[in-house]
Amino acid sequence: MLAPFQVCEIARLIAEGFSNRQISRVTGASRASVARYRKAPDRGMNAEVRRRPKDYKLDAGDQSALANLVSNARGNCSIVCNHIKADPKKYGLPEDFDINQRSVRRYAVARFPELFADTVPEPVTAFHCQPGQQLQIDFIHCKFRFDGADSEETIYIFEAVYPWSRKAYVRVCPDMTQASWLLSIADCLANLGIPRQILCDNDKGLVLENNRRKKTLRFHPAFEWLCKPLGISPLAARPARPQTKGRVERFGGYIKINGLIDIRIDRLIHNRQELQEALSLWVKDVADKRVFKVEDEPRTVAELYEKEKPLLKFPALLKTAFDIITWTTQVTKSGGVNIYGIRVQLDARMAEMYVYVSLRTNGEYLISAGNSKTVKQGQIPPENMHQFKRDEAPSAAPIILAAETVVPPAQEIADLVELFGEHL
Repeated sequence: MLAPFQVCEIARLIAEGFSNRQISRVTGASRASVARYRKAPDRGMNAEVRRRPKDYKLDAGDQSALANLVSNARGNCSIVCNHIKADPKKYGLPEDFDINQRSVRRYAVARFPELFADTVPEPVTAFHCQPGQQLQIDFIHCKFRFDGADSEETIYIFEAVYPWSRKAYVRVCPDMTQASWLLSIADCLANLGIPRQILCDNDKGLVLENNRRKKTLRFHPAFEWLCKPLGISPLAARPARPQTKGRVERFGGYIKINGLIDIRIDRLIHNRQELQEALSLWVKDVADKRVFKVEDEPRTVAELYEKEKPLLKFPALLKTAFDIITWTTQVTKSGGVNIYGIRVQLDARMAEMYVYVSLRTNGEYLISAGNSKTVKQGQIPPENMHQFKRDEAPSAAPIILAAETVVPPAQEIADLVELFGEHL
């Protein structure tokens, strides 16, 4: 390492035009060192300031517990901050300890740099929507390992966001079929209110055609049938441009990087029903407490939704008197009909006939035959609609649900078999 007087002498001789060889002989430095100082004249002129490591508020806590929390949260400082504020003593901190997300991030980046990578923030486009105007809907699918399972499996989550207040609804579904779309939409509307518009993507269960060049837009009749009596105008997002419904797209990412990680930290989840309960609680305890500035005032999502709620409609009978989906299915050889993992037993003489099944969001069903005669009605557990597909049989021994049966007289059944047995 060269002394300061040697560095100054090298700089003076370079300025006077001496060669590297000549400077090396005069100063005693190697020619390679002289060459480096010729290339970078300021080299070695600035003294390096060595700072002691910075102290952070969280350094006073249990570092093992904090390291485990940051690791389980995968570096998500929002989750870490919420858990520390909820129970500071668990992490070796005083009961009245308080901290914000920015301080948590500074600590985590300094102590666990391997969990963080430099990212370029995406440009943000301002979005404006009136309260009560719109509901944005979408589906996300991702991998999730249930406790006790050997491997991850794909889960499907319906998400809906009222863009003005950012109030969200989530529903775990067995698939992304039209039945899951319609049941989820109806349950969201019944619980959180009916807006003037629903903005959806271009899934074939909702939109048959959306050609901007030809200016043709056709919604699926089942989707229009749901929207029309509720006074909702359906809207379709621009194809191949998810930014059109940016609120719900962003919330989908929030579920993946926050929700599905957060709910696993202090809770065991064994099936889809438990996942639904955990996500619903997370929306209430975490997502609804996010703060956004509206009209220059910071408000939580819950507070904004309370302001938007009076502008939404709440039909009292939407859950109990509104058939959401209707489909045709074939009676099994043993005379049963499968509805979301439940075997409903019909008269054995109706085996292999086709019947119509209507279902409401609360699990009430009605089975009718080809002449519009009601064959059976009852209710399935609503939680089954999270776990099983529409026509899926029971996974274990057949579960025959007790129900209010409306069985036509024997002569009417004989007439059904004669009229529809060969064709239905």
